[in-house]
Amino acid sequence: METGKQSFKSVIDNLWQTTQEVLRQIAVKEISKTESVRREIEEQKVVVGKELLWKIFPFVAIGMITLWAVASK
Repeated sequence: METGKQSFKSVIDNLWQTTQEVLRQIAVKEISKTESVRREIEEQKVVVGKELLWKIFPFVAIGMITLWAVASK
């Protein structure tokens, strides 16, 4: 086979992979429109937000206490 030419099999494989990816994206978009999925996504956003808040809170609290201690001297 010459350089720069693709075999018919590789062209079909690439087309099949692209088709699968497009169909996967369409399916995800359509599924995300259902109410139960939207509700679950919102619940997960709240859970992730709370987890992030609890990870950051100790650093914010320590920083505020430190600032208060320095400012009160």
